[in-house]
Amino acid sequence: MPREDSLPSLILKILYPNISRAEWGDRSKIATIDLATHKNAIGLSIGATIGQTRCVLHQRLLEEACWL
Repeated sequence: MPREDSLPSLILKILYPNISRAEWGDRSKIATIDLATHKNAIGLSIGATIGQTRCVLHQRLLEEACWL
């Protein structure tokens, strides 16, 4: 029989990954701005757009697979 997690445990399991991703996003934005100021801003913008599109599509596929 599976063990049910306590409410604080569930909250940590949900919040910790989301906060970690948010912090990583802040760091990557700063790195992207830094790269854009020193390198080819157009190429960087295209690459960032493609990367973000892939992440969103991947997340949608995972959501569909988990909720079906």
